[in-house]
Amino acid sequence: MRFLARFVSQVARLLTGIEIHPGAEIGRRLFIDHGIGTVIGETAIIGDDVTLYQGVTLGGTGKEKGKRHPTLGNNISIGSGAKLLGNITIGDNCRVGAGSVVLRSVPANSTIVGVPGHIVLRDGKRVIITDPKDIRDPLSDVIIKLAAEVHELREKFQQHSHEALGAEPNLTIDEGGSTPNISPQDLFQDDYQDYQI
Repeated sequence: MRFLARFVSQVARLLTGIEIHPGAEIGRRLFIDHGIGTVIGETAIIGDDVTLYQGVTLGGTGKEKGKRHPTLGNNISIGSGAKLLGNITIGDNCRVGAGSVVLRSVPANSTIVGVPGHIVLRDGKRVIITDPKDIRDPLSDVIIKLAAEVHELREKFQQHSHEALGAEPNLTIDEGGSTPNISPQDLFQDDYQDYQI
């Protein structure tokens, strides 16, 4: 029976460009619009009345064992090219913007956009992000860590060579403000275990 399920999956992928693993659990009225490049992983669970557009991936991160693909609630719309990765849960009545990369679970009645995905609407109200910790961006984490290392190396060089270096560059984020005096480890503590250089 496994061979037959896998065979049907591969033939369907060849004909439609949509890859649905035979182990995925799919609810009623799943609609895949312009499905080329759509991938649904083995342990994905999809609720009722879900719409997936072209190029959506419900995939794993490669770091998990067992349940490693997303769980989608009911009445969800996922835009073209969106990537939902890992054992996360997307609540009922959510919308995921095109091209978004969602790596964390999302509560019901939310709209998620961006890379990495962050909530911009919850229960019909706009969510204003005032704390940089609310948006986890692995590339920014690495840049912040590198800036901290450069600062540390400058201090060690000055101590070792007894020479005065020029002024440290001013790394302001925008015209009026300056970078907060918070260590990168404190600011993005949860993400450092995943992205180490």
